[in-house]
Amino acid sequence: MNVLVAFVVGALASLLLGRLLEPVLESPNLQRRNYRDHDLATAGGIVAVCAVLLGIACATTERWIIGTDRPFLRGSSGALVSVFIGFALLGFVDDLLGDGKDRGFIGHVQALRSGRMTTGVVKLVGGAAIAAIAVDQLDLGTPRKLLGVALVGLAANLANLFDCAPTRTLKVGLVAWSAIAVGSVLSTTVGSASRAVAMIGSLCVGACVGLAPAEARERLMLGDTGANALGAVLGFVVVATSSVATECVVFGLLFACNAASEYVSFSAAIDRIPVLRAIDRAGTHR
Repeated sequence: MNVLVAFVVGALASLLLGRLLEPVLESPNLQRRNYRDHDLATAGGIVAVCAVLLGIACATTERWIIGTDRPFLRGSSGALVSVFIGFALLGFVDDLLGDGKDRGFIGHVQALRSGRMTTGVVKLVGGAAIAAIAVDQLDLGTPRKLLGVALVGLAANLANLFDCAPTRTLKVGLVAWSAIAVGSVLSTTVGSASRAVAMIGSLCVGACVGLAPAEARERLMLGDTGANALGAVLGFVVVATSSVATECVVFGLLFACNAASEYVSFSAAIDRIPVLRAIDRAGTHR
């Protein structure tokens, strides 16, 4: 299974399960008001998690049938799946329990200083722990592991920051994944373990992108469940497949964007640039 096939499998599985899980997503506990003041299901990213698990289960079963003894998931590829599911779980907690009163890193830190534990702080601490456990599976020195943990966390948070309009996070994620996938395919120095990570990452990204039609029609919201998982996967794949120079550049971009979000509205910035505004609204009701 190459990256393109894995992407398509993830997207198709997500489309199928999205239909089957519609009654579950209609639960009152998941209903939230969107930007147009309409009630619809949040935490749609849970569909992507189910799609990834289904895809991995099918691939594992296929290996059993053809008599392959080597496990489908091992080392770094298994760590990537734990990142996807772990960050989705943290996002799901925020989707269900978060009140939205404290926004941004500064807002959550101020809440913590006043003695209040927010779901944002839970995501911050839990995400750092998940990233550390996963990055520890990579054959990297301690400085690069620390860089990797920060990169994964920043990528997850940035994806969540974009998730304030239908399909925006998915479009940004798809552009980012296209660059990562092309680099992985063209690179002559990427080993088999890194290619496995790229393939599983493609499955995860495809499963998230498969939610685009439903999100564009405002049948569900990706939610923190999907946005955090998508961003974390993209960050982990960069750490697992890229050179230290590339990691430093990506870290710098992510840090700058996260810092800027404390003072600048991404939605307002996008609306001021005609090309970005057209891409952002393409396929949606906006």
